[in-house]
Amino acid sequence: MLGSQRRTGRSSGNRRPPPSRHDEQDSVDLPPYEPPKCPLTDDIKRQLKELSTSRINDTYEKHTAESTKLLSTTVYAINERVTHRKRTAAQNAERAAKRKHSNDDAEGDDEGAAAERAEGAVQELEGEVSELATLIEEAMRGALDMQAALEDEKSVLRDLPDMVADRQRIALELAQQDREADEGDPEPPEVSGVPIFNVFDEARDAKAAEYDKLPPYEKYARNNSYIDFKQSWHEGLYENPDDIPLPDATKWFDRDGRPRLETRKDERQGGADADEEDGDEDDEIQIAREKRSFRCPLTLSVMREPYTCRLCKHSFEKDSIMEYLGGGNGRGRVAKCPEAGCHVEAMTAQDLYFDEALLRRIKRAEQAEREAAERSSDQEDEDEEEGSMDASHVSRASARRRVKAEPGGDDEDQADDDGSV
Repeated sequence: MLGSQRRTGRSSGNRRPPPSRHDEQDSVDLPPYEPPKCPLTDDIKRQLKELSTSRINDTYEKHTAESTKLLSTTVYAINERVTHRKRTAAQNAERAAKRKHSNDDAEGDDEGAAAERAEGAVQELEGEVSELATLIEEAMRGALDMQAALEDEKSVLRDLPDMVADRQRIALELAQQDREADEGDPEPPEVSGVPIFNVFDEARDAKAAEYDKLPPYEKYARNNSYIDFKQSWHEGLYENPDDIPLPDATKWFDRDGRPRLETRKDERQGGADADEEDGDEDDEIQIAREKRSFRCPLTLSVMREPYTCRLCKHSFEKDSIMEYLGGGNGRGRVAKCPEAGCHVEAMTAQDLYFDEALLRRIKRAEQAEREAAERSSDQEDEDEEEGSMDASHVSRASARRRVKAEPGGDDEDQADDDGSV
């Protein structure tokens, strides 16, 4: 009951197979279900309400929340892997082109062929990642459906005692009316208890039907977990995700409710090669480009454990902002955002959250910086090697010229000697 999914076509594949005849023989024969004979007592009502806050529900909720985080991390990782491979392939192709125009044409041809093979491998990887990312997005929506089903189920459990009592009261009133009409007996009739399972199933089915009627924008695009998922998807596609804005949430699904999955665009053109369907969008329906600093405004150092304020989206190093707010126990003081020019006047520790996406971008920028330094060092070594080779060629050419000049000089000296005799 607590682990039930939305009753959709996809959930049918997860149904438990029917027990075998052997299992049926070994199982204990249970008596048929009998509805309660009496109304629910106060103690039973309390126990029913406690089911909505049971440890089983808490564990299920924790696991689904962790699943959404893992899916966001995974979609970033696979998209970023393709981005990294494409960048490396482009750098290798550029280096091969430079070598081809240098003196070592044979080595340049070999590197050019290797660069072409690498480019083909990247294209193949990109296709596989696109299919995998599509499955991850579908799994993300499925996890959010499970969360919504759990919330609805908890709501039904909280209200179940009152719903059963209402059913009992209505049944009693109807029976009383029938008794008075038939016999005129004013005595209250005996009414059997209301089947609790039936009330629960009906209420849960009504909640599920209400949820299914919601458009995808209401189900997912306004959900913080799905927003983080789309942001992670976007950041994995580009080296500089701030240069290309994330499409507005109203454009994440088409008119038929199908997800519009973002594809990699040309960063040099700011995403100018977008799909024609998206090309007619106004500037207002895209999130404004934002340049976020990787340095904490309090320590002026690159953040290693960034915490971002939900109210203003400014980020800080955890230790420094907790010290600024008066401690990391969640009971710090209320203070103004320390970012210069920020309008937030009342920030507390509860307004901060660990910004995993920002930490990924920091690590990614540092990796790109290290790779750039390595390429610069390799280029310097190549330049020194080419310079040494050029100097060697010049030295050998000078030696050849000296060798050619020496025989002529001997003849002239010999002629002078002959003339003197």
